[in-house]
Amino acid sequence: MNEQALNLVPMVVEQTARGERAYDIYSR
Repeated sequence: MNEQALNLVPMVVEQTARGERAYDIYSR
């Protein structure tokens, strides 16, 4: 995982309010 991806993960989690969903998308 790149540094940029890690920075975007938390942002998406807050916006979507669904860490599991957001994480799944980045995991693929």
